[in-house]
Amino acid sequence: RDDKGRLDGYVSSFVDMSQHHRDQQEIRQLAYFDVLTGLPNRRMFLEELRSALTQVRQKGGHGTLIFVDLDHFKMLNDSHGHSMGDELLCIISERLRQAAGTKWLVARLGGDEFVVMQRGLAADLSLARAQADGTAQTVRDAILLPCVLGVSPRDAEARHEARHEISHCCSGSLGVTLFDGRDQEVIEIMRRADIA
Repeated sequence: RDDKGRLDGYVSSFVDMSQHHRDQQEIRQLAYFDVLTGLPNRRMFLEELRSALTQVRQKGGHGTLIFVDLDHFKMLNDSHGHSMGDELLCIISERLRQAAGTKWLVARLGGDEFVVMQRGLAADLSLARAQADGTAQTVRDAILLPCVLGVSPRDAEARHEARHEISHCCSGSLGVTLFDGRDQEVIEIMRRADIA
């Protein structure tokens, strides 16, 4: 301000927050999503399951949780290498994601374990069971499709080497449980699906 207190000029300071926002997004991605498959991870899944429990308590109806454990995954890793196992996990993840669309949540808990959660099933128990069975059948069908897995050395193209491909038929053990929110907690629902 000048001698008489009138505004004489401005000083402005600007900070570019773009990098900060990118960093925040990356932190969220690392905290809530599986690095290999891009699916929600255990942490995000547990938060979503808590939210689903609250929803069914307030609005009624049922939800279903399907535990998926790929069969003989360790044997694939041991006989063909971890890159083949990683490729299989990515293929199965994408199939489950496509089958789920916006209807279900698909997450990878770790290793060869996945979970599928569906909200908004019927209030009638027998109808909710039929809906859960239909979801489990869709999950099963997605897993059972044969997978073509290939491993190529990094410099294979430069050396004109052929890719090593195998056709792998995958199966999975599925455990299905329903929840309605009454006297149920997240750990109990997870335990029931795992045991099933």
